[in-house]
Amino acid sequence: MLSLKNQTEGNLAEAEVDFVPVIGFLILEEGEAAAAINITILEDDTPELEEYFLVNLTYVELIMAPVTSFPPRLDSEGLTAQIIIDANNGARGMIQWQHSRFEVNETLESVILVAHRSEEALGHVSLFVYAQNLEAQLGLDYIFTPVSLHFSDGERHKNIEIMILDDDIPEGDEKFQLILTNPSPGLELGQQTIAVITILANDDGPGVLSFNNSEHFFLREPAALYVQESVAVLYFVREPARGLFGTVTVQFIVTEVNSSTESKDLTPSKGYIVLEEGVRLKALHISAVLDTEPEMDEHFVCTLFNPTGGARLGAQVQTLITVLQNQAPLGLFSISAIENRATSIDIEETNRMVYLNVSCTNGIDLAVSVQWETISETALGMRGMDVVFSIFQSFFGQASFWLVFLYFGRFSIWYNVKKIIIYYLPMARDFYSSKGFNDTKS
Repeated sequence: MLSLKNQTEGNLAEAEVDFVPVIGFLILEEGEAAAAINITILEDDTPELEEYFLVNLTYVELIMAPVTSFPPRLDSEGLTAQIIIDANNGARGMIQWQHSRFEVNETLESVILVAHRSEEALGHVSLFVYAQNLEAQLGLDYIFTPVSLHFSDGERHKNIEIMILDDDIPEGDEKFQLILTNPSPGLELGQQTIAVITILANDDGPGVLSFNNSEHFFLREPAALYVQESVAVLYFVREPARGLFGTVTVQFIVTEVNSSTESKDLTPSKGYIVLEEGVRLKALHISAVLDTEPEMDEHFVCTLFNPTGGARLGAQVQTLITVLQNQAPLGLFSISAIENRATSIDIEETNRMVYLNVSCTNGIDLAVSVQWETISETALGMRGMDVVFSIFQSFFGQASFWLVFLYFGRFSIWYNVKKIIIYYLPMARDFYSSKGFNDTKS
């Protein structure tokens, strides 16, 4: 049996602060070749670099030994063990990216990232930095060589420069990562060890948005006869054809021409169009609104604005839409006999007056004119080519007026909304001539 005496000695590490000093004995039974010495290391909150202390073997003796001429002895080498307490509590600092998200344009040429060393900055430390492709490709979209970063004692920052390559290919947003790893002993890594760099869509990668033509749309209000003519189909196109990256949106508004007033006669009058990735063309249906008010032609313009997702507006961003007049805004005219509102009159040959009523509905708050005339060569026995009573009649604040015809003989009267047509016998002309009505006005 052997008894070994050991003793700890502090060197840099402070006894009772960094470790518990002990003096003790080890007993190695017969046949044993090794035994353990337990040393307690104390934990504290103080940032510290490497500290060490020594454990020494002091002497050895034989216990209950038989008579021998070769007693145990201490070797001349290996009597001292050095215990190293690694740097702790951030003594060498903590390193992470100062910012972990970057967005750059392809034309920027380069982007600089900063590795920041926080907390304590004691001693020399190092770590490794490398790039990881996502959508962006090393050598095609950017250039970076993996490198070891070395921080000297007290150094807080290191700059990393990455070259951005510019080309003329339409592309969407492309990303790659720059990663911090493999810190030297005692150096800690923070949470932001991965920086994501986004090369924004370029060369019109998200597309140029515009209307696909300059067509002027003419609509009617959706009455039964004009349902198909009440809708305008506007097409939004995204160019160039290979620039369809990402989802983009564009807003539109329908206003009166030369005004910012939103239209109430077309629907929808505003909104936005979404073109998903890969979608080049979308349609917008704009419909005329049915109302009961007589209206003249109304002119509107649909305008694109505020594109998102990296898209921009093209040249054709406005389309004209005209809603044609409806409900006869200048008046709806009719003519009929005053007596029975008949559409035709048959009269026996006699001397009498014929009274006709011309009526105007809609647009009665306007000053309008209507032309009426008699047409010859339509009745049996008609002589000559004369046209009589061809005049313009104006309406001023009234909804109707009546006409008086003095006739001799038999004639008939028909009408439509544009003209009053009177057919008369030649005796009527002779009668008027005999009464002295020979000039044009008469």
